[in-house]
Amino acid sequence: MHPFLGCILILIGLSLWWINFNARGLFLDEANLARNIAELNWTEFFKPLKYDQYAPPLYGILLKVLGESLGYSEWPLRLPSLIGGLATLVGLWMAGNKMGLAQWKLAALAFCFISPLVLRYVGELKPYALDMGLSSLLLAWALSKPKPRWWFAPIGFGLVWLSFPMVFSLASTLIYLLLTQKSDQRPWLVVGLFWFSGFLILYISLLSVESREANLQNFHSNYFFPWKLWTIDAWKSIIRLGLSPLKHGFGFTVLAQVVSGLAIVWALSTIKKIRWPILVLLLGPTLLAVGASVFGKYSLIPRLMLFSLPGLWLLACWGWQLQQKRISAYGKMLVPAVVLILIPSTNVIRHFRNPLQVGQVKNMLLSLPSDRPVFVDYWAIPAVKYYREINEPSIGPDVVYNYCDPPCPIELISPPYAVIFSMKTINRVNQRISSITSKIDTDSTLLEHSFFFRGQIIKADLR
Repeated sequence: MHPFLGCILILIGLSLWWINFNARGLFLDEANLARNIAELNWTEFFKPLKYDQYAPPLYGILLKVLGESLGYSEWPLRLPSLIGGLATLVGLWMAGNKMGLAQWKLAALAFCFISPLVLRYVGELKPYALDMGLSSLLLAWALSKPKPRWWFAPIGFGLVWLSFPMVFSLASTLIYLLLTQKSDQRPWLVVGLFWFSGFLILYISLLSVESREANLQNFHSNYFFPWKLWTIDAWKSIIRLGLSPLKHGFGFTVLAQVVSGLAIVWALSTIKKIRWPILVLLLGPTLLAVGASVFGKYSLIPRLMLFSLPGLWLLACWGWQLQQKRISAYGKMLVPAVVLILIPSTNVIRHFRNPLQVGQVKNMLLSLPSDRPVFVDYWAIPAVKYYREINEPSIGPDVVYNYCDPPCPIELISPPYAVIFSMKTINRVNQRISSITSKIDTDSTLLEHSFFFRGQIIKADLR
């Protein structure tokens, strides 16, 4: 692939990220995490968070620093996610150079850009893109053959407090360094012991408490790797969980998953001919996460496995490079061919024109006239509270919060009024409208009310 085409690819990908970075408002979970950041003091991030939120302590402190210095608007709070995406690109490029992938490292960057999962989380107030970026940089660092230094110990100790999946990446990195630097095994073991102590303290003080919560276990129950392998349901789950990384890393189409799966198989098939410890770096974090999942200690839900994608992208590119050498006559065409096949396999191209949308509460509040009473349904409260009480500047008119679920009836107020619903209740809107308006005394008069639904006003005639 010509260097000019590589530069164009990177510019297009970064443009897509930038267009989508601040194009949407905060939704339920983002707003609840933002409320934690604004309301908690510095030491409270080392305890379980409020509002059913879970985040590494140092990640919360990082967001607190950004909020206090740059304000609690959307872009400062989402900045670590964008930085995580950029760090992923740097890590992939550096690792690709160390692995001798030549032009194939551009294909790895292309897979990062076309992933809808990546596109969402590089612009979302959640730690998953930062997880991916740190994992990518750690992988590239390990490939640079570093010599043990004392200051590696506190850095690794802190990383597990900044990113929960770092424990898997650090463990794989340590194993790789022990296998490739046998003369320095003792100092690396000391460094690794320090890394492990950081995770052990984190687990005892925080993770062990959070992992026992019934709601969390129930929510992620479908994403734990099954151990009852004699059942049909277990194998259905294994197939679903196994295809998930290919789906979110390379594309939704069968063709994309077959092509990428074959590339990974080609790379694995050469294990006796290559420096096999490198597979520990590329696949080790994924396998360790699966092992923890068997015991119900880590969920394989796609967003929590975002950190594993850089290793899969590099491994697939490695496999394609091996095939390229076998078909030297047309080898130069293989890179653009693979990229052109896989780019249409996702739906990210449409987000140049129509940016990704998850929540529309911000647009709703901006659209409402200031003199109109607003009734906020239960699951929409977090986002409305963020924009009304935390965001700088405050957005929207005065509101009435419905703290009941199912919803409490609206008190007698003069219509017209607006009702803001959350996407969480989108399939039950009619039922909730009925609950809300059931006790309004209208004297059998037909009244027209405006209800906000998916960011648009829907006219509803209610008695």
